[in-house]
Amino acid sequence: MPKSNWEQMPNGDMQIWCPHEFDLSGSAIQVPIFYNEQLPDVWGNEVANIKAIIKGWFIVYTEASSADAGVTLELGYDGDPDYFDVVTSEVSKAQHYVQNITQNSLSNDRVFSTNGKLITAYCAGGKTGTGNVRIGLTISFDYTHSISFTP
Repeated sequence: MPKSNWEQMPNGDMQIWCPHEFDLSGSAIQVPIFYNEQLPDVWGNEVANIKAIIKGWFIVYTEASSADAGVTLELGYDGDPDYFDVVTSEVSKAQHYVQNITQNSLSNDRVFSTNGKLITAYCAGGKTGTGNVRIGLTISFDYTHSISFTP
């Protein structure tokens, strides 16, 4: 599995980038963004089963998008690609435009256990015109609470 790019933010949150650039006019594709084995153990803590919270996700347009209809982008789990959220890519956006999706707009509970969970990004593809995007998310981790549940 390709490793995601990640960066620890000053407030302790992790910003994680999907390793794949989505071609909005290409074929449908689901790509992993986060799996707990990718976490650096920089805090000296066990990372296998901790409480994690998605603070939001974002879509960066790496190529300008054309004026025709947008396509579906989803954030979820392997096997349930729209668990957290579903949005439509925006139209007529310039290169480097950032579409921010806050945690309050997520369609399902944003809290999850890192125990074996594979978080994925999905692009329906099929846009008539042009547009490429990269997807990322911001996650915070609560090392004081180990949780065990299956959504």
